[in-house]
Amino acid sequence: MADSYQKRGQPRVHRLLFTSLSAWDEHGESSLPAAARTLDLSEGGVRVEIPRAMPFTLKVRANIGMGDEIIDVDGEVVALHRKENGDTELSLRFSGLSAGDKAKIKKMTQ
Repeated sequence: MADSYQKRGQPRVHRLLFTSLSAWDEHGESSLPAAARTLDLSEGGVRVEIPRAMPFTLKVRANIGMGDEIIDVDGEVVALHRKENGDTELSLRFSGLSAGDKAKIKKMTQ
């Protein structure tokens, strides 16, 4: 896929932010939290990389470090890709963002 192709309404901005993930499957079963790093960020979601395989789950909570703050965002997995080195890339669509968190993300993506 070419970098210029955008399926989403907001452009992605490449940002390296330290993140942790917690995930739940459709039965409410939790997976172990994972340390992650963002690859890119938009007002609608985030793509992260984790250093291990992770099952496809429907709901994820991401704790994203933004400067001196950490924001907690809920999202749903819309894409999952296992890389050759064993890392996993997850694309998350945000859900239920507060107005304050939306403003912080918007500021980071400008």
